Amino acid sequence: MRDTFTPAEAILFWTILITAPLVSWAADPGSHWMLGCLPIAAGLCPFILRTHELNHPFIVDHLWRRVATLSAPVWLIVLLFTIGVFHNPLVSIEIGNEPLLTLKDVPDWLPASTAAQNTWLSTLALASVYLVAMNLFIVPKSRSFFERILSWLCLNAALIAVVGYLQKALTVQSALLTEGTGRPDFFAFFPYDGHWAAFALLWSAVCIGMALLTTRYDDSPDFIQSTGPWYLTGGTLLGASGFVVQARWPAAILLCGFSVMLLIVAIHFFKHSKDANR
Repeated sequence: MRDTFTPAEAILFWTILITAPLVSWAADPGSHWMLGCLPIAAGLCPFILRTHELNHPFIVDHLWRRVATLSAPVWLIVLLFTIGVFHNPLVSIEIGNEPLLTLKDVPDWLPASTAAQNTWLSTLALASVYLVAMNLFIVPKSRSFFERILSWLCLNAALIAVVGYLQKALTVQSALLTEGTGRPDFFAFFPYDGHWAAFALLWSAVCIGMALLTTRYDDSPDFIQSTGPWYLTGGTLLGASGFVVQARWPAAILLCGFSVMLLIVAIHFFKHSKDANR
């Protein structure tokens, strides 16, 4: 296992490490400032890929062909959105001195957009997230990279859960760093706790997966002496938040998913682990 980063891996590591907390802690869903940082991160992707091509210790074959293939869905979405900008199906009419909007016929095969001025940055931000994630598929070639980046991202998710619990305990009226939605169903920095439930389900799975990973290798210490319990604690903080999520179905899915993951951990230690502390 290679423990040191290549230059491209180092740039990608810091890009994700800076962008992920910035978006998850400070980004109100409608914040143009936070969404705007994602295209900046995506703008580094060609530089990261070129650095990867020039400095990787092994020969990198067909890099740009792979990049073109993997990024094709993004360019298709951007193209369709751009075409839709020029085909707004809303037209203004006036009835009794009252301006109204109505839909006009547009060809079925052409995309259309009714609020391009409000959605263009969100579309660009989602495309940027895809491009950065694509680099994770292409650039890192070592287990060490993912173990390091995921440890920080798991910590980030667990700290957000702690903030959410504190908000519930203090009965604050709106999510921190946001103006709020006027409704009480928020958690941490998520204005809707159903969105938090999806986030928590994803990262509780990552935390528990990382905890199990610490038991996989022959040179791993006993579980209780490894980082596994910390990952398991983070996963528990995230999964148990389902008890305070007000949205019923998201809460049920989060708790059921977390229960299944704990069952997998139990089965692993009962049947497959040689750990003395199981």
